[in-house]
Amino acid sequence: MQPLLRLDKVSKKYFIKAGFFNPKKRALQALDNVSLQVQPNETLGLVGESGCGKSTLARLALALESPSSGKVEFEQRELSSLNKSAIKEFRKKAQMVFQDPYSSLNPKMTIFKILSEPLKIHNLCPKSEMRHRVEALLDSVGLEPQSCDRYPHEFSGGQRQRIGVARALATNPKLIIADEPTSALDVSVQAQIINLLMDLKEKKELSFLFISHDLPVVQFVSDRVAVMYKGQMVELLPADRFLYKGHVEHHPYTKMLLEAVPLPDPSKRRKAVVPTDELKESFEFSGCNFAPRCGNSNSICFNERPKPVKIDSDHIIWCHHI
Repeated sequence: MQPLLRLDKVSKKYFIKAGFFNPKKRALQALDNVSLQVQPNETLGLVGESGCGKSTLARLALALESPSSGKVEFEQRELSSLNKSAIKEFRKKAQMVFQDPYSSLNPKMTIFKILSEPLKIHNLCPKSEMRHRVEALLDSVGLEPQSCDRYPHEFSGGQRQRIGVARALATNPKLIIADEPTSALDVSVQAQIINLLMDLKEKKELSFLFISHDLPVVQFVSDRVAVMYKGQMVELLPADRFLYKGHVEHHPYTKMLLEAVPLPDPSKRRKAVVPTDELKESFEFSGCNFAPRCGNSNSICFNERPKPVKIDSDHIIWCHHI
């Protein structure tokens, strides 16, 4: 089966000022040689601490930015080679659900205008049927169709996120990138949004790139999980092995992430995995980005990039000591 979305050795650099009085700019490596695939009707979870490059990867996948090197392909077509009309067609097939349901909706527009805008841009619906289509979109995400004349401030956070999901569905996309869609919501509302996304995936045969810091949620919604650290891929594995209690080989950074997940039983304590000298992270080197924090690192970790090691047919770890 051909992947729906494919990132092939993608890197992205940003150039920022070195200081107020220093005219020179230094390069910030947001993504470093990342390869990733999203299959049709698959949910790929993407995890990693803040600043590791998850949102940058999402922007490249949506062609909002161009990679410094490497290729981003959607349905076997490289996005950087598409002309204006082809990019417009691509945007119809790939949509995004944003993290903040409060700032992602225009407060001056009614829900009808918000949801009808993508329909008008892509000429998907005649004007006479527009209202019926908008009401159907609201109904598909569990909102009253009659609420389309209200404004965003009249809805709760969970309802606003449902509107954001409805907007993403308006163009009948094949891929939805969900960038931490539940982080700004209450726990009970999070469960509602997660269940909604999973139901829509089955009904409409959607693919998701699901970005989140909530590891149990990622395991629950995903088919596979990708772990990133400082712009590098460190592990790719099936979701059912991600939080598995038995003997499963993991990258040292993945182990740190899993140990940070709180236990629901207050009487139980986990033994914290404390990283080694984090001050070394300020030094530049050409090897594994996690080497300064890893207790198993040696000279080869600082000088050579780790190659992918197959633990299983669908489980890959980038580490010298696996």
